[in-house]
Amino acid sequence: MIRDSINRRYDLIHYIYSTFEQTTKTGQPLVRAMWASYPDQTQFYDVTTQFMFGSSILVAPKVTRPDQVLASLHMQEVSYLLPENEVWYNYYSKQKNSKVGEWQTDVLSDLEQAVFVKAGSILPILLHDECMALMPCI
Repeated sequence: MIRDSINRRYDLIHYIYSTFEQTTKTGQPLVRAMWASYPDQTQFYDVTTQFMFGSSILVAPKVTRPDQVLASLHMQEVSYLLPENEVWYNYYSKQKNSKVGEWQTDVLSDLEQAVFVKAGSILPILLHDECMALMPCI
């Protein structure tokens, strides 16, 4: 899991650095509450279990404990709500999610996360081929 997390960080290193640059220029937080990014959608006023990472990535982290059955299978449920009037793609499967504006629950393995990318976003991905340091990857 740790290696996978490090690889994801390297995959998204250009997006992360660009988002940090926008943060320093605009003062907008790097990690934003859903209501901050979608103030016109009142269903997000009370949502505390997911957030926007920059303007293009929605993250719904695993915040509940799995029951015994799911724990034995190394799986966990994650509930999330995708904003309306947008098209969202699952970061890992690259599949379009058609259920926007309604709560969804997925059962994910230990290595999966509920991460979604807003359609139309430019998301530069560093193809690092398991490179473990940034400089040799570039």
